[in-house]
Amino acid sequence: MGKSYGIEVCKNALEFLSSEKDIQTRTSNAISELEVLKFEARNGGDLSKDNSELLKEISQKLMSNNDDDIKFYIIISRQIVHICFDIIEENTKELSKQGDA
Repeated sequence: MGKSYGIEVCKNALEFLSSEKDIQTRTSNAISELEVLKFEARNGGDLSKDNSELLKEISQKLMSNNDDDIKFYIIISRQIVHICFDIIEENTKELSKQGDA
């Protein structure tokens, strides 16, 4: 896809996190949005190895979690924001370099 696509996916994930739904739904929706980037990562996409591992870890934690502990979801949400920040920052730099060429 492209660097702009990765930025758009992250914006969508952040919008899901900031919606008015319950935190479990917001977190689940945001992760679902970021999951598409895992497929792109196989082709040199937007996820660094570290962020790919973190996304995998988050997904596994969400699937195995059966309680409604809000602290758990807050931690997961922060990790999602971290991944999105990294992707947006790196992709913006790459797009800027392309514009300078």
